[in-house]
Amino acid sequence: MIPPVVINPGGVPTRVPLIDALRRLAEPRKAPEAPARATVDRVGLRPRIDRAGIEAAHRAGDPVRDIAARFHVGQSTVCRIARDAGIPPRLSKPRAVLPIPDETAAALLRDRRDGATVAVLLARYGVPRDRIYQLLGEHGLRGNVRVNRIAALLSEMDARIRGGELPRTIALDLDVPQTTVVHRRRAVLGPQCARWTADEDAALVAPTGHGAIVAYRARFPTSARSDGGIRHRYNRLKAKKWEAA
Repeated sequence: MIPPVVINPGGVPTRVPLIDALRRLAEPRKAPEAPARATVDRVGLRPRIDRAGIEAAHRAGDPVRDIAARFHVGQSTVCRIARDAGIPPRLSKPRAVLPIPDETAAALLRDRRDGATVAVLLARYGVPRDRIYQLLGEHGLRGNVRVNRIAALLSEMDARIRGGELPRTIALDLDVPQTTVVHRRRAVLGPQCARWTADEDAALVAPTGHGAIVAYRARFPTSARSDGGIRHRYNRLKAKKWEAA
């Protein structure tokens, strides 16, 4: 039997007996030692912060950005050193308010009430965006345009209802459903008498057809009864008249 070949530490292959080779394989191998890392002494690498110089520059009124660049520190460090030294914080200068001519402001507010958005006002009048928001906030027009338009529409509807106009006329002029005007009329004028009175029946007896509604509205302009209710009452009176005949 040929002995196995083993490479000795010198790098020269030699033949050793098999039992010695097996014994060497059974021995635990030691992990190679890692090379020692060079330790770096970081003490003294970071320059000391000139706190006195930063405080003096801050008290002199130099900008924080310039102080940070001069002393090679961050702006937050400059603010912290000034705060620790008891230096009062700097107040930002108030921005100058851009004056708007009265004619431009009136036209801008009028367009806003008509439903114009801030983008449209910005392109139309060339006023800065923050100034537009400030002007709208002063006049209560900074909210949703649709909500403002609905409030204006309801206000006009209430005024015309109290003036005694017919729901059909109000609905046509304001471009809203007639049922909306009828419900709003009940809310504005309050609940009316549920039972029909003799005067109301008398107003419906003489005319015929659609003229009954017109005659009833002319005699009772503040009534909250709907056109459907008036027509239904007219049909009942007509049926009773036929039954009596």
